[in-house]
Amino acid sequence: MGSSIRCHTTDLGYSWATGGDAVPNGNAQEQQKAVVMVKNTSGHQCTMHGFPGVNLVNSGHSWSLGRDNQAPVTLTLKPGDSTQFTVTFLPWTAEGNVASNNFAPTTLVITPPNETTSYDLPWRWGHVLLQDAATHPGTYIGPIGD
Repeated sequence: MGSSIRCHTTDLGYSWATGGDAVPNGNAQEQQKAVVMVKNTSGHQCTMHGFPGVNLVNSGHSWSLGRDNQAPVTLTLKPGDSTQFTVTFLPWTAEGNVASNNFAPTTLVITPPNETTSYDLPWRWGHVLLQDAATHPGTYIGPIGD
C-alpha cells in the first residue's frame, strides 16, 4: 500500500452531503439517512479503517451512537479525495414521540477512526427520537466508506 499514514482529524474536512436525495426529512415518520462527507484536505495521502466515533450533542446531553453491522474497509485517500459515512436516525416525529424522548441535537461530534481529537459538525436535521438506552436503537452509524 505504500507509505501512507493514518488520517488524523486535522487532515480532514467534514460536511453534510446535500445533493439530490441526500437531504433527510426531519419531519418524516420513518428512519432517515444523513451522509457526512469526509475529505482529505492535507497535502499527503492517508488511510482510514473502521467506524468514526459519533455523538449527537446538545447543551444538556451527549448520545454516543451505536454502529451498524457492516464490515469496515481500509480506504486510502489522496489529497483532495473524499469518502463518507452514514448517520441513520429516527426523527422525533416517528412512532413513540413523547416529550421525554424528544432530543434536539445541535451538534454531531465526529472522532475519526483511531483518533482522539474530534470535530464538531452542526446538526441540521431536526429533533431525533432519543433511544440511548435501547438495545437496537433506530439511530446509528455506518463505517467510513459505507
